[in-house]
Amino acid sequence: ASDYPILNVAVSELNNQWKITVGARPGRASISYNASEGFSKVDLDSKSSIKNIAALVSEEMIFGTNMRGTAEYRKAICQVLVRRAILEVLQCK
Repeated sequence: ASDYPILNVAVSELNNQWKITVGARPGRASISYNASEGFSKVDLDSKSSIKNIAALVSEEMIFGTNMRGTAEYRKAICQVLVRRAILEVLQCK
């Protein structure tokens, strides 16, 4: 009857302009402006760059705790989901 996410992540790239958005933190989805801007300037082939950007997103976002997950859990999951989303976008190029 109901399906509530613990965390949502969306990543897009158009003309080398990246947008990384995180939602269900809980709260409204927000763009990680610092990470999005920084990612447009880094080496896309470097796995360490992708890992650093994912960490930057998790630091920039504010996570909350509710009955579905703690703030610490969401912060850890954020890095994994952002990294996976970036790799998926890169595969489409």
